[in-house]
Amino acid sequence: MKSYLLLTLSLVFAGCATPKGRVVLDRATDRGRPDWVASTKMSWVEGDSYKFVARHTIRGDERVAGCYQLAQLDTKQVVLSQISDDVRGLIDNAQQSLMEDSESLLSLVRSSKFSGTITGLRMEESYYERYVIGDQERVDCFVLASIEKAQYNITRQRVLHKIVEVDPRLKDAILEKQKAFLTSDQQAGQL
Repeated sequence: MKSYLLLTLSLVFAGCATPKGRVVLDRATDRGRPDWVASTKMSWVEGDSYKFVARHTIRGDERVAGCYQLAQLDTKQVVLSQISDDVRGLIDNAQQSLMEDSESLLSLVRSSKFSGTITGLRMEESYYERYVIGDQERVDCFVLASIEKAQYNITRQRVLHKIVEVDPRLKDAILEKQKAFLTSDQQAGQL
C-alpha cells in the first residue's frame, strides 16, 4: 500500500513538473511542414523574384480563412517595410537628410498605410497548423508570397516619387550621387 501511494505521488509530481509542450491537432497537409515554413528565412531572392514568408497567429476558435487574410496583410507590410529600407538607403547614399514630412511618409510606408499599390505581389502557397500549448488552442497561418524584381522596383519607384513630391531636394541629391558614381566608374575603367 505504501509503495502504491509513493508511486502515485511520484507520477503526480512528475506530471506537474513536465512542461506542457506544443501538440499539433491539425495541419494543412499530412506531409508535415513545407521547407519554406520550416526555414527561419523570412525573405530571400530566388531567380528573378523576391520571396517573402509571413506568419499570423489566431485563437483556435477563429476561422483559418481570416488568419490567411491577416497573414497576407502581414506580407504586404513586410514588402513595404523592405521598400522603405531600400529608399532610406538610397537617400542616405545621396547624403541628404530627410525633411520631417518625408520621414513621416516613410513611416506610413513602413506601417502599410501607403496609398499606392504593390503591383505583382502573388500569394503562392499557404499552410496552417492548429495546436495546443497547455490549455490554449492556437492556429499559425503561413503565407509564401513572391514579387518579380521588376515589379518590386516599380513599387519602390512609386514610393520614391511620393517622397520626392514632398521634398524635391531629394531628387537633385540622388541624381548628383548617381552622376558621381557613374563618373567614378568611368575613371576607374580608364586606369
